[in-house]
Amino acid sequence: MKTRKWPAICMAILTLCVGSCQDWGQMDPPAGNQVHPKLEQVANLTFDEETLNPQEIQTFAYSEGEIPSLVIDPEFKQVLHLSGGYARIFNPLNKVKVQNAVSLTFWMKQAGPEEEDEDGADYEQDLTGAIFSFENENATQRMFFTANGWLRYEGVDGTYEENNPEEVKTGIIDADKWHYVAISIKNDGYFVYVDGLKKIEKPISNFDCSKIVQFMASVPYIYIGYGSDTQTGEIWIDDINIYRNTITGKEIAIPKKATGGDTEEEYAFPPKGTMGYYQFENSFENKLNPAQSGEFVTVKPQATPSDFEFNEVRGTVWHQQEGNDDHENGLGYTKFTNPLKGAEAPEGISLSMWLNPPSINYWDQIFVLNDGTSKFWFNAGSYLGYNGTGGWFDCQQDDPTNALPVDTWTMVTICVTPTGFTVYYDGEEKFSLEDNAKYNSGGFTDFQNVINLFTSSNFFYLGYETFWRAAPALVDDLFLINRPLTATEVKNLYADTKKANGGVVENPGYAPSLKGYYPLDSDFTNAINTAQSGKLVTVEEQGTPSDFVNDEIRGMVWNQQEGYTGHANGWAYVEFVNPLKGVTPEEGISVSMWLNPPSINNWDQIFVLNDGTSKFWFNAGSYLGYNGTGGWFDCQQDDATNALPVNTWTLVTISITPSDFTVYYDGIEKFSLENNAKYGSSGITDFQNVINLFTGSANFYFGYETFWKAAPALVDDVYICAAPMSKGHAEALYNATKK
Repeated sequence: MKTRKWPAICMAILTLCVGSCQDWGQMDPPAGNQVHPKLEQVANLTFDEETLNPQEIQTFAYSEGEIPSLVIDPEFKQVLHLSGGYARIFNPLNKVKVQNAVSLTFWMKQAGPEEEDEDGADYEQDLTGAIFSFENENATQRMFFTANGWLRYEGVDGTYEENNPEEVKTGIIDADKWHYVAISIKNDGYFVYVDGLKKIEKPISNFDCSKIVQFMASVPYIYIGYGSDTQTGEIWIDDINIYRNTITGKEIAIPKKATGGDTEEEYAFPPKGTMGYYQFENSFENKLNPAQSGEFVTVKPQATPSDFEFNEVRGTVWHQQEGNDDHENGLGYTKFTNPLKGAEAPEGISLSMWLNPPSINYWDQIFVLNDGTSKFWFNAGSYLGYNGTGGWFDCQQDDPTNALPVDTWTMVTICVTPTGFTVYYDGEEKFSLEDNAKYNSGGFTDFQNVINLFTSSNFFYLGYETFWRAAPALVDDLFLINRPLTATEVKNLYADTKKANGGVVENPGYAPSLKGYYPLDSDFTNAINTAQSGKLVTVEEQGTPSDFVNDEIRGMVWNQQEGYTGHANGWAYVEFVNPLKGVTPEEGISVSMWLNPPSINNWDQIFVLNDGTSKFWFNAGSYLGYNGTGGWFDCQQDDATNALPVNTWTLVTISITPSDFTVYYDGIEKFSLENNAKYGSSGITDFQNVINLFTGSANFYFGYETFWKAAPALVDDVYICAAPMSKGHAEALYNATKK
């Protein structure tokens, strides 16, 4: 896009908010003998006021540049615009004690090429100009960060830098679009997330990064658009947040505040309005409505049949083989009951699916709607087309410009509104009606006809007839939604469905700060960190051993047998390496697991932590308890009120913060510190002690000793997070993992 030179606006006020429940400079209360860094937001620059206040933010111009000003952005409403100028604020970190990190989050957009330079010949992205910097009063020491992820520190105690663009171009922040950036400079390194996705995580052992952290907290000013050896190019900035200590998944995730300013989006998985969700785990079943499914239809017998297969990245997927009337391999297609038939979709629809083509077939199709009168299709060549009621259009027909990469997984999301369409690849806009490489139509303007086809067709297809037939592709995680997704929702859906290691979602929004995920598919490995695992420890030989079993609902699961010293069946427990050991959660922790007890044992335990001094436990009777440093509490001890149902799978999510706990069953709050049927304690009020046990213990267990031993249960899909879960998280995790 051609960048616009906005007129200067008179300086006046910017909101500089202290976002903390504590006063600046107030010390954190001690927890035992340890100091636990507390995340604290010390400033929030929203740029929402009419003018900038020179007493809070000072603005300057480079030679022949412009004074920074407030402008109206079509996506974000009012933002700070810098074009040949920079700004500085008083450093709010001076007023707090920084312990383990300094962190910032902000929205930013760099100017892209001018219209006359769209071929890129005369355009170079600014990778050397500082987005923000910290500098001492006489400018002899500094630290700055650029769009390349270039971090450079120059101090009396030495120099450190990473990602100098003269040596490497990271591409982590591209120009001409808004990005949400989250960065923490820590005592032992730094990390950068862009749009909720990890781009840089750099442990540093050859330099004492605590010196950088303390320097950032000591200087009088923070600069925006200034601080390197080159002038910063044209940028737009919004919603700058400054924190002491390390930010968590909550701050890293794309904020609920969506593009467009004050419109808020509630996080959900699957996205609001999803009516069809197909995982292709050896079935064509709609996960949201099992009565709706699909069937494979053979037109000509296939020599190499289309079938489900295991993929090393995404696990079980559907393999659609290429085919047409004359194809040597034959022809088959998949026919699905359309979940959008009869749905109301006044704003439009969305279609999202993961695709991996072995080659690019520019004419044959992957996804198709065909009601006998009208047709809609998409293929790996990015050919998006419609022909039927109201006319026709072709976008990217036989044009390689936006074709999918071969032998690579790409999430394709297509949003159709009454006035047009937008196509995203991997969460980023790729092309649209307004911006595409090749588009033709018969004067087609009313895309309501396309929406009507989605809401009236009896079926949708993979590899069915349009004017052509079946293109080859691996297909996974297909969604049909009765509204157009926002750009933020598309990014979230990408993060929630991006997989590795045979189908593991490594950083989903529904499990914030995920450190441990145990599928329990025949082993005890942490799928997030495969170096961490578990082992079965036999105390007394079991007549019926605890073992992995195949469950008709959830597949392979762990069967923990009841046991204790002297039990008729013996006793064994599982010992896991604790993924939270040494981690510093800022707001709390959470544990989630699917449980199916054959009976209710009100005393013996399923999940346990025990470090020899303190103990934490949960069982199928919903007995949640702690005994150790700081005191003890019992919730639901020997009380059937909130016990799990027997012979039924329930997702139990336990969320703990320093001040309370909440337990969810199947994504719905079941009980909490404030709302429970039976609770007793020694007067314990500081649940930080429980969090400390989670971060200090070397191990966690199934069926280990608390004061009691092992309760019987089937266990599956255990999630351990270095952050508490909200009701929305618990509900989304339930939706993502139920079977």
